[in-house]
Amino acid sequence: MSDLNPDNLRAAMALLRWTAADLAEHAETSEPTVNRFLAGREVRAETREKIARAVDRAGVDLFNGGRPGARRR
Repeated sequence: MSDLNPDNLRAAMALLRWTAADLAEHAETSEPTVNRFLAGREVRAETREKIARAVDRAGVDLFNGGRPGARRR
């Protein structure tokens, strides 16, 4: 889950066709918090874990490699 960053989260959201509101619902956090993370601002480690788990449960792997991204399992 350490691969979570705003760029690959946006890629995951696109794959899932999730809005920030959808992600917030699946991650059990608030939409402003999701938007804050997507803007590159700091969020609590617990919140980052919730977001990463929500994406994982939806069947998407995040990666950084040479370029940040996401792929469906």
